Amino acid sequence: MTLSHRAQRPDARLIFRLRGGRLIAFRYLYRRHYAAAFSYAYCCLGDSAHAAQVTEQAFHSLFCQLTSRPAQTSRHAGCVRLQTLTGVRNMSVQHLTRSEMCMGGTGFKAWVARGAVWPVTDDQRWLTAFRQLSLRQQLVLWHAIVEAEAPSSVAAIAGLALHHVPQARVDVLDSLLRHFQPTGDGGPVGRLDGLRGPHYWEKRFTMEGYVRSHLPRILLGWWPGVPYHDVKHHVPACDTDPWFLRDALRSQR
Repeated sequence: MTLSHRAQRPDARLIFRLRGGRLIAFRYLYRRHYAAAFSYAYCCLGDSAHAAQVTEQAFHSLFCQLTSRPAQTSRHAGCVRLQTLTGVRNMSVQHLTRSEMCMGGTGFKAWVARGAVWPVTDDQRWLTAFRQLSLRQQLVLWHAIVEAEAPSSVAAIAGLALHHVPQARVDVLDSLLRHFQPTGDGGPVGRLDGLRGPHYWEKRFTMEGYVRSHLPRILLGWWPGVPYHDVKHHVPACDTDPWFLRDALRSQR
């Protein structure tokens, strides 16, 4: 499928246009992130119909959030994928609570039953390190490393030239390695002998593994891992607008 010029605009540019009143820009955010949101919802709830309902609710919430702000705002756009997955998680918790836990995916249901709390063993330096990254670095880290998406998708979302994606991937891991320079306890990748020391590539490979396994859980609270990727791989492309966007476009006309 050939993507239109608008469909290839970076997330930040689409959000800017959306806040400026170009509601059609949300169409491309919705289609770009729908499969991921639905996959996460399905892993949470274990049912396609309920997952679709929660996914729609999460996108509706995001749409209202982005269009309710004044067009001149300069607020940090954030990572749309993470915002959407966070909305899915929150609404899935509410969904399970209202249904008195009679449904839901096994792992997520158990997490909610325990109070939906973040494990106290998580190293909060990961959260600090993530927040210190630029928006573009956050996008590259999540889409290229955590979700291992195609370089073309990473380039479109982050606003990068395709040939710059591999170096951007290396640079963001280097930024994390700098954050975890030795502080006496070894850190998650052990004591570093300088960023480009003799064990640099081994440490960067280890860092990639930690990013994939720990960062999603720290940022989202619950993460299904492999099942999420398996489901997302089989979600068909979304080529229709959600009801709230159709209504908004009709009203705008």
